[in-house]
Amino acid sequence: MKNVAGERIGKDEEISFEQVRKHRNRLVHFFHPAYAHRPIEKLVQEVVTEQCKAWFYLHRLLTLNWEPHFRKYRKKIQKLDELMHKKRAFLKAKFSALKPHIDVEISNGVEFKSCHFCGCRAARVEEANEPLYESRCLV
Repeated sequence: MKNVAGERIGKDEEISFEQVRKHRNRLVHFFHPAYAHRPIEKLVQEVVTEQCKAWFYLHRLLTLNWEPHFRKYRKKIQKLDELMHKKRAFLKAKFSALKPHIDVEISNGVEFKSCHFCGCRAARVEEANEPLYESRCLV
């Protein structure tokens, strides 16, 4: 993207897309042990996690950075993202991608609680009147 379109993406996005590209090439051109007759569950889960993380980054690019170019596909992109958010594997991958940002906020004094839906410590406390609080899950 950098060479052809002059588009720069973040290091995390670049690493994620590169991992997906490598797995794709193994499947198409060679062999990937995760998809053998008796797949190795751990490898399959790693591939699923990498693909979910790549979707998180791609969605962000499609809806923010590249929104003008993909505006006419907004509803299809939104529908796909909604489907992804119903999958536990995606929620875990998204949390993994957001964790460095959450850790920075925590070190700056922002309180996070475990989200009752996704199970991750990703619910940013917006307003607290103990014992009640209002939060918004970043995942």
